[in-house]
Amino acid sequence: MHLQRILLAWSGAATLASLSPLCAQLTWLHPRVALSAGLSTYAGNFDVAGVGALVRLALRFESPRKPLSVQFESAYHRFTAFAQVCPTCPGCRCSPEAPPSDVWTVRASCQWHFRGVPGGFYATGGLGAYTPVAAPGQPSGAAIGYDLGLGLRRAGRGLFVEARYVRLTNEPTTAWLVPLSLGFLF
Repeated sequence: MHLQRILLAWSGAATLASLSPLCAQLTWLHPRVALSAGLSTYAGNFDVAGVGALVRLALRFESPRKPLSVQFESAYHRFTAFAQVCPTCPGCRCSPEAPPSDVWTVRASCQWHFRGVPGGFYATGGLGAYTPVAAPGQPSGAAIGYDLGLGLRRAGRGLFVEARYVRLTNEPTTAWLVPLSLGFLF
């Protein structure tokens, strides 16, 4: 069931991308592969939070004439959970024994590259399907997430750094991911 939701989200993102204004410029789009790794943290309306690492692989289509690019990616986050500090209710059943959490994602996004700004500054936003990020004992299932972020990269190919704010929704759980990654665009 989780795989079906992820595949449905992926196919929906691919369909939206094919209908985008960039589709008319396909002859001008250049595919690039991006590989990145970094740190990630999550929190939400549950009793645990987590810190960990991420690895991301992306396929980006860029136009040298337009500031807009499209990206499809898959990422793996590995979190170690810890109990959140709750100063208002010391006996609130926080669960320090929460196990590490593995989160997989598929995501489609757009990047807006700010022309004329030194250093290759860009904004990113996207939509993705995420495996559960829920505390033990809470209902879990695939979550839909949207994100906004900022990045900085060398012109053309090369190193980039990117930070995002991701909001995941899977009723009744809401979670927030904040990944910071360093990568290379081939």
